[in-house]
Amino acid sequence: MVVARRFAAPLLLAALPLLPLAAGCGLLRDPTAIDHDLDALNVHSLLVAGADTVAVLVTTVDVSSAATEAQLTPVPGAAVTISDGAETVTLGAQPDGPDRCIAFRSYLRSPGIDLRAGCYTAVFPGGIRSGSTYDLTIEAPDGRTVTGTATVPGTPRIVEPVAGAELPARSPFGDFTAPPPPSFEVRWADAPADRWTALAVEPTDPSCDVLFLAGPQLIGYVMIEVTGLSAQAARAHAGSCQEGRRDRVDATLVVATFDSVYTRYARDFFDRDTAPLRRASAGLTGAFGVFAGAARASVDVVFLPQ
Repeated sequence: MVVARRFAAPLLLAALPLLPLAAGCGLLRDPTAIDHDLDALNVHSLLVAGADTVAVLVTTVDVSSAATEAQLTPVPGAAVTISDGAETVTLGAQPDGPDRCIAFRSYLRSPGIDLRAGCYTAVFPGGIRSGSTYDLTIEAPDGRTVTGTATVPGTPRIVEPVAGAELPARSPFGDFTAPPPPSFEVRWADAPADRWTALAVEPTDPSCDVLFLAGPQLIGYVMIEVTGLSAQAARAHAGSCQEGRRDRVDATLVVATFDSVYTRYARDFFDRDTAPLRRASAGLTGAFGVFAGAARASVDVVFLPQ
């Protein structure tokens, strides 16, 4: 679920994994206004409870364009650190290989878009901990400084389905005029009602399509918002993989919850047609984007296309 119009918003599901996360109310402050120049810094990072790796994407974004898609350019050569007050790690440019800052389903993985030069990663000693607060500092090559603070929330708990559950799905090779597939129940606990929460599905084989079906037209979605809920009746589409049809598709269901910073960012960003331009900065000073905390619960399931 990556959306970009005036700004790029790569939901770092690879780090969730875009993803979604309870944090101190002190973080719910007014966003920082910054100049809307042609070379504005754009920073995106989610710290995920239990993860041992941190990742920060640093780009520039042209916010003056009337185009619907933001124009992104990676920023190499930045000095990037994250600290919890006891440990400070310096993030390095990621080596060649799959982009660790962008979810594999993001439109930013499209041919011709390569942001790896602006992706900075590191292993954080002891991993990212729920309840801990982390400070981000970025020194750009041109001298501009970006700072941010994030508090990582507690982890939700999936109650249903159980691990190994076999769930119905609509086959992409079936009759789309036929009745929709049976729904299945997803229930969870320990997700604060006032924090942005999402239900996501991740195929074990990235070449396979597994999507939630929602709305009167049963449109496919990688992730659906479930803020304030503790259960969701869901329908799915599965079975189409790179080599063809499969009768069983392994996948992971994820319930992710975000901190107060990301909650505000999601509400402001995805209501971007009416939100003031300056509200595109959350948890950050000196850049557009977001620096926030997240936590996720997951369960491995099997989809049976019908």
